Amino acid sequence: MAGSSNAKSPGIRYQDTPNPNAIKCVVEQPIPALPGRPGPRSYSSAETGKEDPLASAIFGIPGVVNVLIADLWLTINREPGKDWKPIKQGLERILRQELGSSPTG
Repeated sequence: MAGSSNAKSPGIRYQDTPNPNAIKCVVEQPIPALPGRPGPRSYSSAETGKEDPLASAIFGIPGVVNVLIADLWLTINREPGKDWKPIKQGLERILRQELGSSPTG
């Protein structure tokens, strides 16, 4: 199963998507926009996301192949067959750092 509504990290929830290799991560604190780049941002590889510090960090998680970032959610795609558990753990660590604190909820 891709995910569940329960997450170990407060303020972060996972939602399954129709694609078994994609998961939506909903956060309670807004994700900062990039200067001069309002709205969602989508990256199909680490190369296309290298100018975005958050995307670059997420692509550093083994198995991540695509990232879509919006203000209160992200969608992460994994390599088929990769386990979600280490991807989620890496994502939670990065989001805690990016958002400046552990969100509550």
